[in-house]
Amino acid sequence: MLDQNQLDPFLNWIRTFDYRLLLNEDDVETKFVLSLFQYLGYPEECRRGKYPLQTYSPGKPGRKPEIDQVYFAVKEPDKQNADTSLVIVEAKGPQETNLDKDVNQAKFYGYYLKPSFLVVTNGYQLKILKCHRHRSEEFVFDDTVDALRDREMQRTSTINLTLKSSSMSRSAQQMF
Repeated sequence: MLDQNQLDPFLNWIRTFDYRLLLNEDDVETKFVLSLFQYLGYPEECRRGKYPLQTYSPGKPGRKPEIDQVYFAVKEPDKQNADTSLVIVEAKGPQETNLDKDVNQAKFYGYYLKPSFLVVTNGYQLKILKCHRHRSEEFVFDDTVDALRDREMQRTSTINLTLKSSSMSRSAQQMF
């Protein structure tokens, strides 16, 4: 959980983030995903980009699958494996609006690495799934950056109103 000193920079970033500046998948990875996880407090040493997925497919030609980003529980590269994986991130270009097949791709990767969470994003839509060992994954967040920003602004306004009201109540009590 983020403390207030970590939360404030994240909230400021999410409030000012403009997904319209993202032009391709690389932009989504470098300008959105990396910043998101940095603000959430994940150390850079725990991240591996273009992580090669070791699967066995005899006689199947073609490109070997690789995961866009994997965040691990440990910083030591030699200990970063399926046992220490925390988050798999599948980034897509901003023009890809239906992320359902990409969620399935992340689930496929998750089958081999067994992370705690799967994240699929195009820089505007953000889907986060919690992985369970003995049952299906569940969505814990499935919305847009705009909706996240709007909810946070609403929450901040509510907190400010509550604090203002509480302060006014104390002032009124002191008058009597």
